[in-house]
Parts: sequence; structure tokens; C-alpha cells
Amino acid sequence: MRTIATHVTIPDDGRLSLQLELGITPGEYQVLVVIEEQQHIPRRPLDFPIINVGEWRETSALRREDIYGDNGR
Repeated sequence: MRTIATHVTIPDDGRLSLQLELGITPGEYQVLVVIEEQQHIPRRPLDFPIINVGEWRETSALRREDIYGDNGR
């Protein structure tokens, strides 16, 4: 058994056309079509807080040794 999951657009005439991959032997098969109605839930834009920590110094670095020192964490 093979499972094919895809998104389709169904036109006004209600026809659904499906092109299968090569390698499927011609013959009769049982096909299951599941119509899953999608709910359109509008999403709000992300609103992250802005934390101002001042200007970045030229000598600042983000190396592990500079952040944690010799003792690790």
C-alpha cells in the first residue's frame, strides 16, 4: 500500500485529476479520498519585545571563553 499526501485545488466543476508516479502496475485499485476542510485562522504578526542594552563596544566578543571564563559555566 502506498500513501500519497498532496494539496489540490478543486475547480467549480468538481473534477479532481491525479497523475500517479511511474512504477504502479496498471490494474484496479481501491482509492480513498479524504476531504479535510481547512479552517482559515488569521494569525497576528509576531510582536517580540525590544530590549535596548545600549551600544555594542568594539572590543566585545561572543566567544565562549569570553562569556564563561576559565571555570566553564
